[in-house]
Amino acid sequence: MGQTSFNEDATTWASAILAEGIGTFMLMYAILGIVDSRSPGDFAGLIIGGVVVAIIMVVGPVTGASLNPARAFGPELVSALGKGTTHWNQLIPVYVLPGLVGSALAAFAYDFMTKPRVVETPIREAVSHPDDFGHAAQTAATH
Repeated sequence: MGQTSFNEDATTWASAILAEGIGTFMLMYAILGIVDSRSPGDFAGLIIGGVVVAIIMVVGPVTGASLNPARAFGPELVSALGKGTTHWNQLIPVYVLPGLVGSALAAFAYDFMTKPRVVETPIREAVSHPDDFGHAAQTAATH
């Protein structure tokens, strides 16, 4: 089936929202950590896969562990187009908003907890501009 939903009789809305938010936070934090140029990128697949398995083991029984708003939306759309069962009432509050908030918080937390990259070259000098050649030619001609 592929759809994610939670049993409203067994799980509270707050638990489902919190589980999805924390699960997405953890996944995004792990992804940011392993794709950082200071990390051993050779282990990216192993790290991300391991984190996904660990999160699914914990969050899966609560919400189905979507961990990605697009992953929740796609199967809902396909089911709706095929006139199957849908859980549209759960999509935005449980699978989309907590996923977006969890991802954003992970990005802020990662930047806060890791030493930020220091840009030593001013942006103007580090970035090439289309008019650099013309400017260099004018400067050479006037000197």
